[in-house]
This record gives sequence, structure tokens and C-alpha cells, in this order.
Amino acid sequence: MSETSEKRTKKKFPIWLRVLSVAMAVVMALSLIATDAVRVKLRSDATTQTTTEAVDVLADSTEYVDEDISQRLSDWIDSIIQSPETLEDYYQIASILIAQGEYKRALVNIKSCIRLADGQDQSVFDELYMKEGCLEAMLGDYDAMRQSFQNISEESDYQPDALMIDAQAAIEENDAEAAVDALARYHALCPDETDITSLLGELYLAMEDYDSAVGIYDDLIARLSGTAQADAYLDRGTCYVALGQYEDALSDFTSALNAGHEDPGMCVAQSALACYLLGRYEDAITLGEQAVLLGSEQVAFGDLYFYMGVSALTLQRYEDGKTYFGKANELSTSMADCSYYYGVCCLATADYQTAIESFTASIEAGEALTLCYYNRGICYLQDADTYSLALADFGEVVSRGDDAELTESAELLIDQLTQALGEG
Repeated sequence: MSETSEKRTKKKFPIWLRVLSVAMAVVMALSLIATDAVRVKLRSDATTQTTTEAVDVLADSTEYVDEDISQRLSDWIDSIIQSPETLEDYYQIASILIAQGEYKRALVNIKSCIRLADGQDQSVFDELYMKEGCLEAMLGDYDAMRQSFQNISEESDYQPDALMIDAQAAIEENDAEAAVDALARYHALCPDETDITSLLGELYLAMEDYDSAVGIYDDLIARLSGTAQADAYLDRGTCYVALGQYEDALSDFTSALNAGHEDPGMCVAQSALACYLLGRYEDAITLGEQAVLLGSEQVAFGDLYFYMGVSALTLQRYEDGKTYFGKANELSTSMADCSYYYGVCCLATADYQTAIESFTASIEAGEALTLCYYNRGICYLQDADTYSLALADFGEVVSRGDDAELTESAELLIDQLTQALGEG
């Protein structure tokens, strides 16, 4: 076929066929637009716990979200072919926009619903204010969200949801007091929800409100069993330590272990601490050794070794003390004066050179200065070649003058050293 024949053939296509093709393209395009418009996109923007809680409430309270696609398509078509006038019209548009994730436009329509809701039952207002607050949460306007939630009646079924979202927002804002207030009100409404009760206990702990935390853990221990109960025992024991109730703390740490806590090393280490605080030093050392064998990622073993070292020192077990303080230093304990105590154990075992090094390290760290100067001076007294260094250290003790007993002893030693050096 020639080129001219091809052109003529193309010109002979009926115009109705070309029109049909265009129409089909338009229909396909409209179909794609409609399908996208009725697709539920609500949860895609939930990036925080606050917004996750908010979209859950929006999804659960918006019937349009659960409709089949044909019904959603029918509702969407209705919404675009007529102008909204009634509360129901605006509510339907808001529901579609909520499903689409168009939170700002949905909020405008919910506000219109509230404006048109005069004479409606309080339950209608409760739902509308709940939706308003959730949309404001999705938009990050937590102050406006809280204002909306304040309009929800106390007896409303939406009240727990509002309190939970408020608490999550407060946690996100690092406002522990506001979070505790919201969760305490939630707990009063829903005492059986132990996960939320546990979160409230954690917040009380973070705020160092140990008495309130104990009350929460009392409730949890009574309601829970197994490992969950063991967690509550461990947390309540921590509160008792902070409150100085060491016997109660020891009892709880033991109960946590017996209840099958997932971290037995932590339970035993905490028991060792409680025994140390009770002055039960032998038990503190024994339990400390057990905790080391059990191991735990949550235990600061450097600190544990420090308490074991002080226990050994108190019991005059100086070699053990050297071992424990040495390990504490190796593990970088957060406890001050570790070098000083290590030096004391070395001094007691006549390991003078190591004691001097340890006291010097403590002085350089600015810890227990007067005691370190005095004890380092005692070490220097063991060798006539270092009498002058002892004299300097005792002079530092006197010049500091912050310990009357050590000052008096240092003055006496200075007199004796001066006399000895003069005779020499």
C-alpha cells in the first residue's frame, strides 16, 4: 500500500469512533479520580503515639471508613453534586475528608457541624468535639485539641479516649505533670487497663513521686500475676529504696525474683543494694557475687562492686575490698570516692605505693581531699626518704582546716616530722 493510500485510509475513520475513544478516556480518568477519592488514607499520617491514638478514634467513630467501596462512591458523588446546608451534609463531607486524610478541610466542616448542632443531644456534641480534638491533634495543635476535649461531658464514652490522647501529647511535650494528671483521671475511669496503670506508675517514678507510685504498684500487684506482677514488685521495691524503706524493698526484690522476673540478675543486685543499706554487709557481698554470676544488661556492675567494696571495708576484709574497688574502677563506677576507698584498703594491707597512687588519683579528681592528703601523708611516713612529702601533705590538711580531729593529728605529726628532719 502506498503512503498516499495510508493517509486516505486514516481520514476515513468515522468521527463517532474518535469521539467514543475520547469519551472512554474521560470515563477512565474520572474512574481513577473517583477510586482515589474514596480510598481510605486515614492511618498513613499517624507518625507518633498521639496521632496513632487520634486516628484510631477517628476511624472507629466514622462510619464512612467501614463502608464498602460502592457505598463510599455513592456518598462521595452525593457530596460533590450538592451544596451542604444541614448538619448531616457537613458531617458527611467531614467523614469523607477524614477518610482521605484531609484533616484541615475536615476540621472546617466539623466546626460547621458544631455551629449547626443547637438543640441536639449532648452525645452529638461529645462526638463532634471528640472529632474536632482528634483533627487538631493530627494538625499538631495540642492547645486547641485540649480546648475541644474540655467540651466533652464527663460521663461520655469518649472521655477515656480524650484523656489518653491528652496524656500522649503531654508525654510528647515532655510535660510529665500534665501526662500524670490525664492518666490518673483515665485510671479512675478504667482501672482494669493495667498497661495504662503501669505507664502511670512509670511517670510517678520519673517525677520522683514515690508515694503515689507505691499506690499504683499496690494496685498492679493485686491485679497481675506472673512476669507482669514481677515487674510491679521490682518497681515498687525501687520506690521503697527511694523512700528509705529498705526492708520493704528487700521483700519486693525477693518477690520479683520468686515471681519469675525476666532479669533475675537485676533482682538479686537490687537485693544486694537493699542489704547494704540495711547494714547487712555479709549478705550484700553474697548477693552481689550471685548477681555478677547471673549477669544483667540493666545492672551497673561498677556501682555494685563499689557497694560490695564498702561492705568488705566495713567488715575489715581489706583484701576483698581491694578486689571489689579495683573492679569498680575498671568498670568506671559512677560512685565518688572509689579511689579513696581503694587507697584505704591498700593502706590497711601495707601496699603503700598503690595506696599513694590511689590517693593521688582521688586528689586529682577533687574527691575526699582532706582524708586523701592525710592518708597519703601516712603512707609517706613509711619511708624516711619521703618525710618531706608527708610534711607537705599534713600541712595541706592543716591549711584546709575542715576536719578538727585530722587537723589536730596533722599538727602533731608536723611537729614530730620537723623535729626528725631537724635532727637528720
